[in-house]
Amino acid sequence: MIEENIRLAFENISANKLRSFLTMLGIIIGISSVITIITLGNSIKSETSKAMNDVANANDIACSMYAQTYEASQKYHLDQKFFKTLQAKYGDRITAISVTNSIPEPVKIRVNNHAASINLIGVTPAQFVMKKVELSAGRFPSGQDYTAGRPVMVITEKMADKLYGGPDKAIGQNIDIDTDTGYQMFTVVGVYYQTSNKKKSAVEISLTGEDTDQYDCYSDYKIIKSITHDEEINGFDVLAKEGEDADSFSKELEKFMKDYYKEAGEDVDIMVLAFSSVTGQINDVMGKITLIVALIAAISLLVGGIGVMNIMMVSITERTREIGTRKALGATDSQIKWQFISEAVILCLIGGIIGVLFGVLIGMLISKVANIRLAISTASILVSLGFSMAVGIFFGYYPAKKAAKMNPIDALRYE
Repeated sequence: MIEENIRLAFENISANKLRSFLTMLGIIIGISSVITIITLGNSIKSETSKAMNDVANANDIACSMYAQTYEASQKYHLDQKFFKTLQAKYGDRITAISVTNSIPEPVKIRVNNHAASINLIGVTPAQFVMKKVELSAGRFPSGQDYTAGRPVMVITEKMADKLYGGPDKAIGQNIDIDTDTGYQMFTVVGVYYQTSNKKKSAVEISLTGEDTDQYDCYSDYKIIKSITHDEEINGFDVLAKEGEDADSFSKELEKFMKDYYKEAGEDVDIMVLAFSSVTGQINDVMGKITLIVALIAAISLLVGGIGVMNIMMVSITERTREIGTRKALGATDSQIKWQFISEAVILCLIGGIIGVLFGVLIGMLISKVANIRLAISTASILVSLGFSMAVGIFFGYYPAKKAAKMNPIDALRYE
């Protein structure tokens, strides 16, 4: 019986090709919209995760402490004693600890008649490992540079290209920085790029800011501290060892810091955040946005389903004598009903398949234009096809039931 119903369904669809296509159009638009949105949502999530992982290590944990009052800032601060205590307690679980500071405002420089704006950041050597910074030329500041307080600098590859004509030509060049205490000359010892040294997507550019003429340049922490005259340390990064659960470890570090500064009470605000949790939160938000937009797009499937019901009602009216003949030859109400339900389901399934193909093609086109990797969800395709079949059953049931309840004598007399 199933084979017979499928055969009759395809015969009727083939006999009315244009009408069948127009009926499927609502289903095609609905399914293609859903697939496109989910595909792009997954692609953006994947691209965001990769871009963030290129910027920092998944085991990176950011810790900060800010005094709420001037009196508290004078009494409670991150100092060598704190870091020694931290190292003694968690040294076997920590790969590195990094402290940074920076000149508050971007610094304007001019080299070879080219102007640029740089963010001068003072770091300890561990920072380059933690933030996945890789060299294009030269070297990172060494421990000897740090100990001696040498004014060295690591600049971006894009800055080296613009100001010097290439990374190799930038090594050894001097850059004068105008500070509050006078001019400070820095020597370029290295040129870096983030891990993904390629044409960046719109997502990566928005996260790294590499599409601007403002560059992040690294120097020695002590040198920058001598320029800013800022002895206060408000934050530091911890790189947990491989195998450590960064989220769980971040909670331990937060408790440690609160216990260490418990005398400060609410006068000190402590925050510890694992980089992996930030990535997870962003992906969670992106997933919810994608789902909501996909559900809105799925409303068009209901419109398509109403179109299917309408055309099935017209088809039944046109085929009243055929229904009467089948019933007169012994076809049961159940057989008639399933014949028309099968026709509605096949109509929606074909529309669903075409919609999936269009959705994937549109997703591929947009991802290529936006320069993001395509992430097709097999589950969403299967769910969409299943939903299209459900639409066929739901909206095909009433017309099919009406056909099944026809009186064969009245049906044969129908003109």
